[in-house]
Amino acid sequence: MDDPYELHATAMPLEQRRAALTALAGKIRSGGTELGWQVTWNVDYGDFTWLIGGHINNIGDPFDDNEFSSETKAVERAVLDYFAELWGIPPPHDPQDRNSYWGFLLTMGASEGNIYGLWNARDYFLGKDLLLPEHSSGDGVEPREPVLLYSVESHYSVGKTAHVLLLETPADVGARRYPGQCPIEGEWPQGVPATGGGSGPGTIDVHALRALVEFFAARHHPVIVVLNAGTTFKGACDDIAAVNEILAECYSATTGPSWQTRPGNGGRPDRRRWYWIHVDGALGAAYLPFFAMAPERADLESGIPVPAFDFAVPGVCSMVVSAHKWIGSPWPGGVYLTRNHYRMRPPPFPEYVGSADTMLAGSRNGQTAVVMWNFLARNSYETQTTEAVTALRLAQYTEAKLSALQHNSDHVPDLWVGRSPWSLSIRFRRPAQDIVDEFGLSGMRVQVQGADRAYVHLYIMRDTPRDRIDALIRRLAEPGAF
Repeated sequence: MDDPYELHATAMPLEQRRAALTALAGKIRSGGTELGWQVTWNVDYGDFTWLIGGHINNIGDPFDDNEFSSETKAVERAVLDYFAELWGIPPPHDPQDRNSYWGFLLTMGASEGNIYGLWNARDYFLGKDLLLPEHSSGDGVEPREPVLLYSVESHYSVGKTAHVLLLETPADVGARRYPGQCPIEGEWPQGVPATGGGSGPGTIDVHALRALVEFFAARHHPVIVVLNAGTTFKGACDDIAAVNEILAECYSATTGPSWQTRPGNGGRPDRRRWYWIHVDGALGAAYLPFFAMAPERADLESGIPVPAFDFAVPGVCSMVVSAHKWIGSPWPGGVYLTRNHYRMRPPPFPEYVGSADTMLAGSRNGQTAVVMWNFLARNSYETQTTEAVTALRLAQYTEAKLSALQHNSDHVPDLWVGRSPWSLSIRFRRPAQDIVDEFGLSGMRVQVQGADRAYVHLYIMRDTPRDRIDALIRRLAEPGAF
């Protein structure tokens, strides 16, 4: 079959080009029914045709205006202020206040923010120059190379970022420096084990994490810890407050609360902490704050507290959220935030751009700022709280329906139904391929007590209709569904 999109040296005839684009438009319009992806499909973007009618480029720092006029930086700053307030750092951005926030809107989604956060953390522990150093005097313990700690349930971008940035995990540092000394069972791990293994809720195992942190703290290794506000498959929320306490205790007991760089920042050493918490909140950081605002929050998850995940936790240094997941955007995007006193000094000011080169990329998508601003301007805290609670109730309903199905049908096997606290993801045994295709379910193989289990999951998003869930349950109840 000929490829309708194949390009050649000669121009494509007009009718052939129109036919190809019409087919592609039909494909896109027929989508939006998949349940297995963290995407809000059906969003009213209003009359935004002008957004693709010209070039929009938020080149350079969001807080530096430059001479390039086709940008949306004022709108970007409004969105950043909004999330700073929502995540516990009162706006506005003050470039001279060490505790003030700084950030930017992402073009590639939360993965870009993960890269930027870990890059910043790496350079922080390598002693490179800070933008606003806290100068100090006196001797301090000199750190060894930092160690990256992240859950085996973390998004794949974290491991990829470690490879790109040459960040070392326990498997790397342990094998090279400390062979045979791993403080947890087995060989030195690449990622920190998850609570309860494959059948567990998907949170990071805080006991294994403590053992690893104690080991590396005693040997003067700083740690970069990536935690999750909603893991990719299970939607699990790590206990970030508990991890912060572990880090503070381990380093206070062995190294003191901070370390000092060698003279270099203006000829004077500066003081830095021993650990960096980066929160990957690609999905959860957009809706978790509203659970805490819900009047019935104590009853939403049978008394389980809403997890603390943002800058109200003292050890959190950076965090991200995606735009195209909970909020909804026609293209990938997101938000990265940190505090001023964790920022590294940027490269020399590029005169051509007229704005500091403080981000991972130079050119950035200016359309995302408008899409996010429009959503936030249209939806109050009250509205977003209602939507978040409605989605959680539908996730609980789905979990209950799946559990009832496996108990009330003779031909339905054990479905291994699971949903982590505060998660909008429900996981269960992989059904027949035609059902996977029909409902757009996303699959993953999981090791449970030495056995390989094939799971799928579905996500309840803001626009997930209940009748779509009911249709799935009916299909799963049919003979031959598994």
